[in-house]
Amino acid sequence: MGAVIEVRGNEELARRLERAGRLEPVRDLVEQAAARARELAARYARPHPADTGALGRAVEARIQGLEALVTPARRVAGIALTVEEGRQPGQRPPKAAITLWAGRHGIGVDPWVLASRIAREGTRGVRMFARAAEETEQWLRAQAGSVAARVERDLA
Repeated sequence: MGAVIEVRGNEELARRLERAGRLEPVRDLVEQAAARARELAARYARPHPADTGALGRAVEARIQGLEALVTPARRVAGIALTVEEGRQPGQRPPKAAITLWAGRHGIGVDPWVLASRIAREGTRGVRMFARAAEETEQWLRAQAGSVAARVERDLA
């Protein structure tokens, strides 16, 4: 789970740009895209003003070559998956977690009742990584042309 930013054909592209000494503009673009995706995922991880933002602060971006991976930190990966995709009906969430969450959101329902409803109906996912990936892809498409033009100009 997470957002993957990948320049397709990047191994060959990286070799050619490295030989020409022009890898930096593309690497900069990947780094900017990773930072943007991380920021968006962190923002979308907090859909309600009462949310603490802890999940958003645990979003990480790792860059290797011309690829970036934006994911939740390992310590929050389980809950991040539940928040991203939603909870399927069938199992009650832990009462302690529901009590804390309901209190933070000003929900005055008995936590057992709320947990039972979640078990019956499930929850809707926030899609923070999916939305961040979609928006970052659009942004990358808009930026890629100017970077390609700059590299071509430099190589000419």
